[in-house]
Amino acid sequence: MFKKWRDALCESMVFIGFDRIYCPSNDCSELMITEFGEGGSKRCMCPFYLKQFCYKCKVTWQDAWLYMRRETRDGNNVDFDFVCMNNGWNWKSCPKCRLCIQ
Repeated sequence: MFKKWRDALCESMVFIGFDRIYCPSNDCSELMITEFGEGGSKRCMCPFYLKQFCYKCKVTWQDAWLYMRRETRDGNNVDFDFVCMNNGWNWKSCPKCRLCIQ
C-alpha cells in the first residue's frame, strides 16, 4: 500500500504540466507522458508493450481496425478510412473517435 501511495505522490509532483496517459493494455498499464498537446499526433506507442493505440479513445490500434465504417451526425455513411487515406498524408482513422491519425 505504501508503494502505491509513494508512486502516486511522485507522479503528481514530477509530471506537473504534462498530460499523462496509461497504456490501455491490461498486461501493461505503463504511465507515459504526452508532449504533443492538442494539435499533435493522435497515435501513441507504448515503449514497454510496443503496441500502438489511439491517444483520445485509448483503443489499441489492432482493435481499432475491426470497424471500417462509421455514421456521421447527419446519418450518412462515410468511409473514414478512405477519407484519411486520400487526404494527401496517408493517415488512418480511429474508428472509435473518428479522428485521422498520423
